[in-house]
Amino acid sequence: MRIIAPKGFEEEATGENVIAGPAMMREVLLNTPVALFFDSMAVRLKAEDAEGESTTIKITFTDLQESYLLTLKHSVLHNHLVSEATPADATLRLTRPLFVDLLIGRAGLKELLFSDEISFEGSRLDLIGFFSMLDKPQGRFNIVTP
Repeated sequence: MRIIAPKGFEEEATGENVIAGPAMMREVLLNTPVALFFDSMAVRLKAEDAEGESTTIKITFTDLQESYLLTLKHSVLHNHLVSEATPADATLRLTRPLFVDLLIGRAGLKELLFSDEISFEGSRLDLIGFFSMLDKPQGRFNIVTP
């Protein structure tokens, strides 16, 4: 009989942190429902940077045929599934995997501005400003804490 211990047990037994690297984080984010994914972005919003900001960003996932409106107001980020015709200050059209790569730092500003897989409408400055208000996920956390 073979017993497979969960990572939390491994951390507890060795006293070492189990680290989720970018590849693992990417897979988790790619398999997370989109609405929950945007909820996690709302948690990572740096409220002090967002203070006084008000903007709407529409993100259309070309591979999923879905559009989401992200509304930033009063240092709070909300998201809603919307039609592609919904107006926004800036619109970003891209695939979900490329969006995840941008958020975890696997793809950078160069890809955001010059990739053929991305199209924009509206203000690129609003879009870049919006992404700069989000903390990047660290991928490191204690699974079991004393």
